[in-house]
Amino acid sequence: MAKENFNIDFDYSPASLKALDEALGSREYFEEAELDEESEEAIITMLGAYLGEVVRRNLDGRWELSDELPSPRIVGLKSVEWLDPMARIAKRSQEGESASLWKWYRSVQRHSTG
Repeated sequence: MAKENFNIDFDYSPASLKALDEALGSREYFEEAELDEESEEAIITMLGAYLGEVVRRNLDGRWELSDELPSPRIVGLKSVEWLDPMARIAKRSQEGESASLWKWYRSVQRHSTG
């Protein structure tokens, strides 16, 4: 579904987040699609899961369920207590390019690796 909607090779690489940012920005996906609340939540969950997997696989995090959050979070990263990828996607959908997924990932990477 993601390949069909965004025409991006979702290979779990950090570079794929650049492509996802571009796709979301160029199409203004959440605005143009005129999504109902349920559909928007499904897309946020799908893309948040993908974003979380990119972080988990490339920065050695792990998924954790928490009573504090409505969605799973990423934990186990050096210098970062936890991350909420679904909230980050929601922020990207609301704020646009200023909430770049790629820039967010790079910031997490810098704090997690040194």
